Amino acid sequence: MTPLQLAMIFTLQAEGGYTDDSGGPTMNGVTQTTYDGFRSSHGLVKQSVKLITPVECDTIMEDMYWTPAHCDLLDPKTAIAHFDTSFNQGVDGAIKILQRALGVTADGDIGNETIAAINACDPVALILMNGSQLIGRLQNTTQKRKNILMAG
Repeated sequence: MTPLQLAMIFTLQAEGGYTDDSGGPTMNGVTQTTYDGFRSSHGLVKQSVKLITPVECDTIMEDMYWTPAHCDLLDPKTAIAHFDTSFNQGVDGAIKILQRALGVTADGDIGNETIAAINACDPVALILMNGSQLIGRLQNTTQKRKNILMAG
């Protein structure tokens, strides 16, 4: 299996199935909004995300998350973790989380500085540092939402 296939399997273990929560209708981690954009860009009529096919889901995961997040530049294990973060936090957010973990400028652009830092870092250490940065981001977001609710 390719690292992309392994990343999809890993992510879909947590994302599989249908939900309708604060992110709106979502099937296998793909929101209705993302699915509508995908179908429109391919000249297809909009339909319920409940009807997403496995091929459409795979295409969205590769074209909208794996490739733009530059997962192919990473060690396979790190790529899986980075892909999962991209799928859940958005590509720009995931790249910035990765850059903070690497200690480079968090500009959302994978350039020479980020690539050099990736190549110099132990993959396991990078996964742990990346996870730490992700937890920090989630805690910060949760605190901001709590503050908004308490002020309201």
